[in-house]
Amino acid sequence: CSNQLPYSWNGTDYTAAGTYTFTTTNATGCDSVATLNLSVNRGSHMDTTASACDSFTWDRDGRTYTLSGDYDYTFGNGVCTDTITLHLTINTANLAVNDPSAVCSPTTVDLTAASITVGSDSGLDYTYWTNSDATIPLPNPNAVAISGTYYIKANSASGCSAIKPHSS
Repeated sequence: CSNQLPYSWNGTDYTAAGTYTFTTTNATGCDSVATLNLSVNRGSHMDTTASACDSFTWDRDGRTYTLSGDYDYTFGNGVCTDTITLHLTINTANLAVNDPSAVCSPTTVDLTAASITVGSDSGLDYTYWTNSDATIPLPNPNAVAISGTYYIKANSASGCSAIKPHSS
C-alpha cells in the first residue's frame, strides 16, 4: 500500500511501482539475478452525502450524529485502507411557543398570531391540533374560545417537524 512505502529489498528502498532487478555473484563466481515486480496499491476514497431531521444513524459505523459536518469511516479491504467521508446536513424545525395573556370570555385567543411563535425558525409552516399526535385538527385556531392545551406543529422546508403544546 502507498502508506507502507518505502519498500526495502536487498538493501535498497523503493518508493514507486516498477520492475527492479538485483544482480549478485554467488560463491562460485556465477551471477544470480532476482527480479522484484513491485505494485503499489492505493486505498479508495468515496464520498456520500446525507441529510436528516434532528439526527442521523450511519449504517457504516452505527453511530448517531446530531450535528452537521464531515465524518470519515476508515476500513481495510485486505490490501489497503479505504475511507468513506459522510457529508451530513442535520436539519431542524426549531419551534418556540409563547403562551398568550389570559383573556375573559367572550374574548378569544388567536393561536396563529406571530407573537405565539416568536423565537421559532423563520419559514416554518404551522398547523394547529387538539392532540399531541397532531391527528385531530383545531377547527378555528385564530379564534380559540375555550381554555385548554392545544398543539402547534411546525414544518420546515426540509421536511422536518416539531410539535409543542400551547396553553390558552
